[in-house]
Amino acid sequence: MKKDYLTNLPNQPGCYLFKNNQQQIIYIGKAKNLRLRIKSYFTKNAELSPAKKIMLQEIDSIETIIVSNEIEAMLLEKNLIKKHQPKYNIDLKDDKNFCYVKISNTNPPNVTIERQIKKDRATYFGPFLSASAVRKILALFWQKGPTAFKKNFTDKEYLSTIKQIKKFFQGNTKIVIQELKKKMMMAANKKNYELAAIYRNRLLAIEKITQKQKIVSTKLTNQDVINLFSWRQQHAINLFRIRQGKIIDKLNFIIGSKISDKKHILMEFIQNYYPQTNDLPNEIICDIPLNKNKLTIKQKKIKISFKKSGRLKKILELGNFNAQEYLAKKIPSFYKTEKNELQTILNLTNKLSLPKVPNRIECYDISNIQGNFAVGAMVVFTNGEPDKSQYRKFKIKYTKGINDFAMLAEVIARRFSGNKNWSYPDLIIIDGGKGQLSSVKKTMRNLKINLPMIALAKKNEEIFFPDKKLSLHLKTDSPELKLLQRIRDEAHRFAISYYRLRHSRQIFK
Repeated sequence: MKKDYLTNLPNQPGCYLFKNNQQQIIYIGKAKNLRLRIKSYFTKNAELSPAKKIMLQEIDSIETIIVSNEIEAMLLEKNLIKKHQPKYNIDLKDDKNFCYVKISNTNPPNVTIERQIKKDRATYFGPFLSASAVRKILALFWQKGPTAFKKNFTDKEYLSTIKQIKKFFQGNTKIVIQELKKKMMMAANKKNYELAAIYRNRLLAIEKITQKQKIVSTKLTNQDVINLFSWRQQHAINLFRIRQGKIIDKLNFIIGSKISDKKHILMEFIQNYYPQTNDLPNEIICDIPLNKNKLTIKQKKIKISFKKSGRLKKILELGNFNAQEYLAKKIPSFYKTEKNELQTILNLTNKLSLPKVPNRIECYDISNIQGNFAVGAMVVFTNGEPDKSQYRKFKIKYTKGINDFAMLAEVIARRFSGNKNWSYPDLIIIDGGKGQLSSVKKTMRNLKINLPMIALAKKNEEIFFPDKKLSLHLKTDSPELKLLQRIRDEAHRFAISYYRLRHSRQIFK
C-alpha cells in the first residue's frame, strides 16, 4: 500500500473503505476517530486475525467518509456494506436493531415504536439504536402508558401531549430537560434519592436518543446532495447518493478549471455527469444556489434545490468536509506547494474550530508613535495567498491620544459599516492580545455581525478567542502557526509602511 494514504487522515468520526489495486472495495469499517482507527491496523502490535493480515497486503488505497458522530458512522457502515458486500466484511446485519417512533395519521393519532418505515402517511422519527431509551422518553409524557393517559385526561390534553412529543423528537428538547432537572433537584433536596435517580436516568436517556441523525432521512425519497470545494484552480465534487431516504454511496470528482465561478463549474458538472448515469434522482440539492431549478435528463424532470436549513443543510456541511479531504489528497503531486498549503488551511480550520475553511482571511493592525500619525491596516489572504487588491488603509480620524484599543475599534467599525460590496471574511485576525480582541468583539456585537475571530499576541505567540479564558499555543514549527505569523507580519508591514508615508509627508510639509 502507498504510505501517503496514511498521511493527513481526518480525525473526525466516519467510515473507511479499503480498496485493492483494481479499486474494488474489500473492507468497510466505522470509527469514532478515523485517523486513529486506520493507523491502528498498521502498528507493529496490532492484533489482527489471519484474514485481516492477508487483507492488509491487498490494500492499495483508502477512502474516508466523514460524518458527525458514532451512530451516524454505524448507520452509514451498514448501508455501504449492504450495497458493496466487501469480501472481508462477514457480519452483514440488517436494520432490525434500529427502531423508529411512529405517530399515526389517524384521529386520534397513536404513538408506537416500529422497526420499519411504511408508506402510510404517518410521521416517523429516527432511526434510534435503543428501543428501551425510546420507551423511557415516551414515559416522560405518558407516565403510566398511552392507554392510562387517555382514560385519565381529556382529548384536548391528549392531542396537546402528541404535539409535545412531535416537538421533542424534532429537537425542541430544552423545555423537557429543564423540567427534568428541576424535578431531579427537588427530589434530591427532599432526600428522595430513588426518585432523583429515575429522573437522572431519564436525562441520560434523552442525551442518548437526541444525537442528531443526519445520515438517514425518514422521507423515502431519491436525492443527490452535491458539494463543490475549490482551492485556487483545483475543484473537488462530493456527491452523496440518497436512495429511499438512506445514503448508499459517496462519489468524488476532481475538476481542473481556471474559471473561478462556482455556479458555472457546478452546472457544467451536473450537465455532464447525469446524462452518463442511469440512476437518476428526483432531486439534486446543491450547496450554492444555481440559476436553474429544474432539469430534464433522459425525459425525466429533476428538481434542483438549494437548502439553507434543516436536515439536508447538515448533510451538505458533511459533504463539504468530505470534498475538502478528497481534494487535499488528490491534488496532483506537481502542485506540491498548493497541496501543502491546502492541508495547512484544513488543519488550521480544525485547530481553531472554525465553522468552514477560511478562504478569505482578514488581519488588522494599528501603527502610530505616541498617538501621532495613527493609521490602521487591513490585509487580505485569499486561499492562503496575499490578495493585495483587497488591502485597505485607514487614517485614524476620530480617536485622539494613545489608545490602540479605540483605534482598532474605529477601523473595524468603518470597515464593516462602510462599503457593502466588500466580501465578509471567514476569519478575522487581530494583531494583539485579549484587550484588542475584546474591543473588536464589542464593536462587532454593536454592529450585529458575528464572524469567527482570533488575536495573535507577539510575546508568546498565543492565540486568544472571544469569550474564552484559555489561549491556544500551536507548535512553534507548525505550518499552521507559520501561516498565522505570515499574515500577522504582513499586516504589520503594511501598517508601518502607511505610517511612514504619512510621517514623511508631514516632515516634507
